[in-house]
Amino acid sequence: MVRRITGVTYCLLIMVGMLAGCAASQPAPVPPPTGPVELAVIARDWHTEIGIPVSEIAGPLAKVEPAPDGEKYLVAGFGDLAYFTNPNAGFGTAFAALFAGPAAIQLATFDQLPEDATHKVVRFHLTRDAVERIVAFIWRSLEKQADGTPRRVAEHGPGNIFYAGSQPYDGFYNCNSWTADALRAGGLPFDPTGVLFASDVMKQAEKVAEAK
Repeated sequence: MVRRITGVTYCLLIMVGMLAGCAASQPAPVPPPTGPVELAVIARDWHTEIGIPVSEIAGPLAKVEPAPDGEKYLVAGFGDLAYFTNPNAGFGTAFAALFAGPAAIQLATFDQLPEDATHKVVRFHLTRDAVERIVAFIWRSLEKQADGTPRRVAEHGPGNIFYAGSQPYDGFYNCNSWTADALRAGGLPFDPTGVLFASDVMKQAEKVAEAK
């Protein structure tokens, strides 16, 4: 679904996590806003992202990239622009991603969410209002051009587009921090404080899902 994080990059990020210290204590699980819309938090290796039914994408984000026919899910993720958008990125690009720099938002569409051993998926059923707030957060995460439209920075095939992010990426605010922030924007009890790794997000996701 997204480019794999190399072992070298993972080790570098482990070092960043050690420098950052222990993560803040996680919020107590509380029942999420239950509703008819299924939203998914997806983890692969070190990276997390959010899957939303295409039919529930409203507002300006719905006009950014219409989903190809038959695609049912929009998957959104955040990453370092130079590394995230380059499938051939090497050690130097990975190391540079530990420092503050431009970010990219990936918007990719799929006919189904991943169901395999390389992905971990936690699902919630939310109200449409909660999903709308998450969609609005994703829209705010896109850098806007003078005409108000997002700035496209890369394309890896139909339905897999990268846009410039509105905030920088660094070792202390990465894809997982962004995922936690987006879910918190939807009213879910996620705490982005100290979140660095996919496991930090998925542990919170599991607690929230179990609290229903």
